[in-house]
This record gives sequence, structure tokens and C-alpha cells, in this order.
Amino acid sequence: MASPEVLNDETRQPPNAGIDEMFPEGGWRAWSVVLGAWCAMIPSMGMLNTIGVLEAWIGENQLAALPKSQTAWVVSLYAFFLYIGGSCAGAIFDRYGLRPVIIPGSVGMVASLMCLSVSKGMPRIQSTTIWSTIADVPICQSTTNSCYPSAS
Repeated sequence: MASPEVLNDETRQPPNAGIDEMFPEGGWRAWSVVLGAWCAMIPSMGMLNTIGVLEAWIGENQLAALPKSQTAWVVSLYAFFLYIGGSCAGAIFDRYGLRPVIIPGSVGMVASLMCLSVSKGMPRIQSTTIWSTIADVPICQSTTNSCYPSAS
């Protein structure tokens, strides 16, 4: 297994020694990086911060027949899959770049929220069991939301 500090034979410097020159130090370019990172964090961390509201809505609408002790699993699994999925998305981002992470994350986030909103009104897709809600919110939504922090 190679050492992370592999030295170049000719210059005896780490291969990423000149990389600091590529990063902007102040000005519009540097602040646009901060703004872009902030915008990328809003979807996933914003949903995590407001997941209590979503839990109350699911408990009153989608899973009204179930006790709170069973519907609390939705929120717990959401946080779990959000952080576990971030480690996988980070590796994909490091290897392949931004597009293979952000595009499925954006489409999946919108699709999972849409599926949750229409599942009660459609007779064939009714989300009255906890398993269908777990498949939508914690698994689909949190794994697609986990794509955002790794790319920022």
C-alpha cells in the first residue's frame, strides 16, 4: 500500500505542492466558492434541521394510524442514511467529479419529496404502512441528499 505522501523523485516534493496557487485568496472568486458551498449544503442540512416538521406531518397524515414510537424510526433512519450515504458519495466525487454526484442527488431529492406528497392521494400507491414511508423518506431522500455535502 502506497504512502499518502509519495514524493516525486526529481524534486523530492509532494505531488500536490503547487496546488495552493490554484485556490483564490479573497475577492469575488473566493466568495463565490463560499456561496456555492452554502447553497450546496442547504438541501441536505436544511432537511435534517426541519425533519421534525416532516415527522409531525407524516404522523398526522401518512401514518396517522400508527403510534409515535413506530413513526420515529423514519427520522432516525433519515439521519443514519444521510451520513452513511455521504461517505459513499464523497468517494464517488473524489474519483469522478461533480456531475455524477449532483445530478442524481438533485433528481432524487425532488422525486422523493414528490412521491411522498402524492402517495396519500393515489389509491394504488397509498403510503399507509411504515415500510413504504421508510423506503421513500430515509432511504431515497436521505441517500440523494447525502450527495450535496460531499460535493461542496
